[in-house]
Amino acid sequence: MRLDIGNNFNHETGDYDHHQPGGAGCRENGINYATFGLIWKHFGVQVCGGSKEAADAIDHTVVSPVDAGDTGQAPWNDAAD
Repeated sequence: MRLDIGNNFNHETGDYDHHQPGGAGCRENGINYATFGLIWKHFGVQVCGGSKEAADAIDHTVVSPVDAGDTGQAPWNDAAD
């Protein structure tokens, strides 16, 4: 697995980098994916024992804010959620 290097995001080849031109996409809430989020996107449910709900909750409270900081975005305001 190659993390945050190579300017390529490809789960099949084990490349998880968000620095490629055009970025690596964003979530429905507008937070761009950084390397942490790309890894979580593919392994989060597995890490959470198969629970998509738990993986989504961790993405919302932990992973998304880290990605926001890494991509230069301000985290969302939970009061507005």
